[in-house]
Amino acid sequence: MVSLQLDPLVSVACQLCESDKAEPLYKISGFKEDPREFNIVKCEACGFVYINPAYSKKANIDSYDTTYYTDQVADPSGKVRSFLSDKKEKTNDHRVEWKFIKKYKVSGKILDLGSGPGFFLDALEGHWEKFAVDTSEFSLSNIQDPEVKKFKGELLEACFEENFFDAIYMGHTLDRLTNLKETLSELNRVLKPGGIICIVTPNFSSLCAKVFKNKYRLLYSNHLVYFSPETLKQLFERNGFKLIDIYYPFFGTSFFSYIGFLKGTGKIITQAILNLLSMPQKLVSPPYRGNIICAIISKD
Repeated sequence: MVSLQLDPLVSVACQLCESDKAEPLYKISGFKEDPREFNIVKCEACGFVYINPAYSKKANIDSYDTTYYTDQVADPSGKVRSFLSDKKEKTNDHRVEWKFIKKYKVSGKILDLGSGPGFFLDALEGHWEKFAVDTSEFSLSNIQDPEVKKFKGELLEACFEENFFDAIYMGHTLDRLTNLKETLSELNRVLKPGGIICIVTPNFSSLCAKVFKNKYRLLYSNHLVYFSPETLKQLFERNGFKLIDIYYPFFGTSFFSYIGFLKGTGKIITQAILNLLSMPQKLVSPPYRGNIICAIISKD
């Protein structure tokens, strides 16, 4: 049994408004082989959704070890794959995100925060000075572009210069942080005025999240917080940023096919009928438009 499963969980308050009063929503399974159940709760004061109690900061960082990238695991659709073997599909999905980003920035210094093996940086076009920050030595060692400047650790430990970056990318990173307020303060410090941040994260207010509830395919115990467009907007505006655009990448990604889209639509209708009949929740949500938020944030 790995250390992650042995570390005690910690009680946490809402990272958006700091209230400690929350209503329970669902229970979900633990990460990998963790036998514990985890509570997804909703803040009574501001509506922010998060896991409580949750993995400690150390346990969460330790979970992204070598096996996170190399283990062959079945996704909610039953497809068996590993993070590294999925490079082609993930890079394609990042190219879809890049189409959104290039409407605002096409060159300069860019940081991939929570870079993993650097697939997003591989997808970039144009003239960029590339930086990668991640807590995993293994993931950084798998970045193949020798021009990428790498730092192992957290953003606050990297000590970048003030007003340094033109763009910052955070793909499925924001929802795994235990220190949102401190991280956003540092993002504000290192991003240039007029710079942008691209956030990619699950959408808790999506159609699938509402219909499938605890069987929404993007609920994982190592995703510590869950955003809607509204709570994402609140978080960044409270920390000196402005949300300027939101997209919902799906068409053109590796998750889209015409047959899959039709099957997914049928699955949503079926589950909605089961909900109306108050029948037990059984189906797992399909890949579908709206599951993922891609938000463009600016620093005024």
